[in-house]
Formats: sequence, structure tokens, C-alpha cells
Amino acid sequence: MVGVPVAITPDSTGHYAVEACLAQQGFDPEEDDAFILAEQGGVMEAMAKGDAIYGSLWAPNTYHFVEENKGASVLCHGKSAGATVPGGIMVRRAFGEERPELVAKILAAWLRAIGYMLNRKNRAKSIEYMKEFYALNGVEISYSAMQQEFETRPIYDLDGQLELMDRSTYNGVSVLDEWFTNVATFMLKRGNLDAIPDASGYITSKYMEMVKADEKLNEFTRREDPSYFVKSVETPSASKVVSFKCDPCLDRAAYTVQVIAHGVKGDSFWQQVRAAAIQSAKDFRVNLIFDLYESFNDKLMAEDILAAASAENRADVLVVTIPSEVVQEAVAT
Repeated sequence: MVGVPVAITPDSTGHYAVEACLAQQGFDPEEDDAFILAEQGGVMEAMAKGDAIYGSLWAPNTYHFVEENKGASVLCHGKSAGATVPGGIMVRRAFGEERPELVAKILAAWLRAIGYMLNRKNRAKSIEYMKEFYALNGVEISYSAMQQEFETRPIYDLDGQLELMDRSTYNGVSVLDEWFTNVATFMLKRGNLDAIPDASGYITSKYMEMVKADEKLNEFTRREDPSYFVKSVETPSASKVVSFKCDPCLDRAAYTVQVIAHGVKGDSFWQQVRAAAIQSAKDFRVNLIFDLYESFNDKLMAEDILAAASAENRADVLVVTIPSEVVQEAVAT
């Protein structure tokens, strides 16, 4: 493996999984491998051209690449290498303390959806929903790939969540604590964190336990009848546009936000980021300029940032990502 090119998206959970896979095979990722650093679109391009023999991809890019490139296959993934990449639902601490009952109700609704997906008889309908979700974000994914999403990504119901959060064993450290701390340890090594945060300071089973203790919410998470939600959980009235005393506080339609990010058109992650930004701009009634690059080029990106900042009719707000020193120097200028 010494000197064998491996294409990765640096400082990502994909990078984290690659290091775990290499270590599992007895290789030192700090010494044995020549990494090609690129966004997901660049990783796929490097492998397709043969510039990289191995590469790190995440869903749905993994499915697309294997389907479109004969002979390509998945050799290792985070789960098999012991590098679990967990997802989480977050709530602001102040809101959680102020409205704990509402947080529990929201979790119950989410757990109801998890239960629906875990029931194999609902698989066809779940895939239908998934297809609609991906389409809303401009991502096309095959039926086979959607099947893999269910088969390879573990999800947990209420009891499973509480088991992962249980700190009564392993010296007061839960399985979930360990998963997140392992990711944080990698990010510290990569220089993205100054210290490893104590998992008990940001992971809590409080709200899951509230769902379990509430008879109606607990039952709701396990029922098949969607109408039960209306009977057991209070739902808000139709949404309204929020008005403030100073409304309109500013003429939003007169404002323009420009985004210059290192994302590329072939990367489904950035497709979703852009789609969400476009929707947010519509919701807040502001103008948005947000284009993705054909391929990653930090010099071009730096030039675009300098041009946007000095333009006569420049945007009111300029949002940028900083993937390299070249771009950082442009931002500092």
C-alpha cells in the first residue's frame, strides 16, 4: 500500500473511516499512503480516470459509482472497521429546558417514522418516500441504491435509542458517547478541534426517557395508524407568517446574498446544500446567488471571492467556505 493513491475528502467522516480501514489492515495512514484530496465529485473522477485506485465515498455517491463503473466494489466501510459515524437530533439547550414536553413530542413523531421504516412490510412505501425526498434535493438514486440505504444503515427505535444512551455500564460511558468521542478524537488529530468535548455535556437521554414514560407518546411511537397522531398529540394550528413590531424590519427583497463554496455540481451533498439554500432564500424573501463549480479549483474560487468583494454592484452578504490557504488568503485580503 505504500505510495498507493487513495482519494479522500479531507477532514470528513469518510476520511475517518478510511483511516480505520487502513489501520484494520495493518497500515499506518500517516506514513503508508499518498492521499489525493478532493470533494466527492473529485474523488469519483480520480477513481474513474485511474488516478486513484482506492477512494472514500459516502451515500448516495457510493451507489452511483459502483453502478456506473464496472468492476468497482466496496472493500471496507466504517461499520466493518469499527468507525461508526452516528447521526444525531439536536435541540438548543435553552429551548429544551424551556419546552421539554414539546421536544418529547417531536421525538415521538420522529420515532414513529423510525418504527414505520423498521417494519419490512412498509419497505416499498418507505422507498417511495425516499425517492420523493431525494428528488426534492435534485438527487437521482436507483431503486437498488435505495434498498441498500435500508439494508446497510442501522436505525433504532425508542428502546434501541435508550440502550445506546445507557451509561449504567462501561464505567459510565454509553455506546453513543464512545461513537461520538471517537469521531471527536479524529477531528482533534486533524486540527479541527481544540479539545475533545465531554460527551455527557451534549448527549442526553432525558427526552427519550420522557417519551418512554408518557403512555400516549410511548404508544404512539409503536402504532401503525397515522391518524393516532391527531388524537394523542396536540398539533399547532395552520402556520402563519411571523410578524414583529418592526415588521418589516428590513426590505428583504432589496438584499442579495452570494455564496461561493468549494462544492461541485457532481457532489450530491452540495446539491442538497444548494437546494436548501435556495428554499431558505425563498422563505426569507431575499435574493440568492449560489452556483456550484464543475470541478474543484481553489485558485478560481479565490479569484471569484476577490471579484465578488470588489464588484461595483456587490452582494450585501458574501458567504464563503475556506478549503485551502489560497482561499483563506483571498478572504483575508
